[in-house]
Amino acid sequence: MYFQERHHTIVEHLADGFIYHARKLRDKAKDYAKEMSYKDWKDAASNVGKAAELLHFFIDDSIDGTQPFENIRSQAQDLLKARDIESLCLYLTKQKRALDDYIWEYYDQKKELIEHLLRPILLSIEFQASTTTHALSHQITVTQKELKSLSLLETFDQRLILPRHKPYVISDGEVDAQRFEIVLYLTVQSKLDGQLYIPGSIKYFGTNKGVSAITLIANHAALNARVIGSNEHESHYIFDLLYNNTSDIKPDVLSTDTHGVNHVNFALLDLFGYTFAPRYAQFGKIIEDMFTVNDTDDKKQMLVLKKPINTQLIEQEWETIQRIIISLQQKTMTQATLVRKLSGYSKNHSLLQALTEYNRLIKAKYILDYIDDASLRGYVQRALNQGEAYHQLRRAIASVNGNKFRGSSDYEIELWNECARLLTNAIIYFNSLILSQLLTYFEEINDDEKIELTKKVSPVAWHNINLNGTYSFSFEQNTLDLAEIMKPLRENSKKQ
Repeated sequence: MYFQERHHTIVEHLADGFIYHARKLRDKAKDYAKEMSYKDWKDAASNVGKAAELLHFFIDDSIDGTQPFENIRSQAQDLLKARDIESLCLYLTKQKRALDDYIWEYYDQKKELIEHLLRPILLSIEFQASTTTHALSHQITVTQKELKSLSLLETFDQRLILPRHKPYVISDGEVDAQRFEIVLYLTVQSKLDGQLYIPGSIKYFGTNKGVSAITLIANHAALNARVIGSNEHESHYIFDLLYNNTSDIKPDVLSTDTHGVNHVNFALLDLFGYTFAPRYAQFGKIIEDMFTVNDTDDKKQMLVLKKPINTQLIEQEWETIQRIIISLQQKTMTQATLVRKLSGYSKNHSLLQALTEYNRLIKAKYILDYIDDASLRGYVQRALNQGEAYHQLRRAIASVNGNKFRGSSDYEIELWNECARLLTNAIIYFNSLILSQLLTYFEEINDDEKIELTKKVSPVAWHNINLNGTYSFSFEQNTLDLAEIMKPLRENSKKQ
């Protein structure tokens, strides 16, 4: 547990450093652009008097007309440097260089920073995509592989280059590798706000925000939620989130991504009758770490644990484990408190070892089931897809306020999060009600094709919702007439 916590801390520091230096690079480039734009404009104004001397070259009879133009150019640049001449021409035509020209000029000067600071950090961090960052995640993986094996970048996904950056990154159809690397790093920094994950680190968003909301979702509905600090690990709260669910919906299986896994969650959830079913980002590595392949007497191959489960140790500490379970059940201790206490134990502490062994036992059984059961794999993926769909809607609601938590105290932030959850659930309920009415209608007219189509439609959608509209929480005013809402939907379905 101690080593896991230390690993998470190190990854957090690496992520913090990457975000800080990438943002600093971007900000300094903007400052440099403003400063140089002003300097060039000021210098051009002071060089106006030299414009006459430059023009005089064209009518100077003392210049031999047979000499090469390069000689004339050299004399002109003795008077003013090429950059100063360009700035003077822009000034005389009341134009300026684009700020992006200066920005990329600054980036080109920072080759050492890119190669010796940002690049090593990127190569040290594992990234995981959300539904909107698959292309970015793939490019990161390819970049890490190429830089580690070849020390140079050969593959470029041009979709990641913004249109305004393409003239600076792509020339004559060729991508500038150094500049593309800068585009990649700046994009990674900007996406560490909930669109690109760092498993085992600070979850969704780097250091851009101080808090994060974790949510328990079942069949699209958000049953429970909690706001935690950005330096807190999500896996320390998933049991409390599940056990403290007061809704009528009682899930018995919990699925998370890798960031929901730690050394006790399989054990804790199993002891309370739940099934923990995470999806691992690197499933092959999990199998390789836990199992080996042995040949049986009948020459068949079988997966075997590399280290057998020490059941005796579990039995010896079973009474203490039961006391912990009672404390969690009576809510005199939270999961996060338990994890912090266990993290303070030495790795040889008998209770920590017993819980770790029990956790390995349940985890091994799950891994084997996951390998053999295609329906289990499908269930886990669907559950996570539903969670991601909810979070997309939740982010759309939050974006009305600039995608930031509102409030100056813990209570206000918690209240804001619960209000956002209420609105999200209300939209999902509204959509579900419409879909249910449509399904009933299609069943009444025996339209099997539309029945199957309706069953596949997700209630998590907001294209039909004006998020910037008027919100009414009065039952007496602005009540919805569902019959009127359904009328055009039914009429359109008849025409199709």
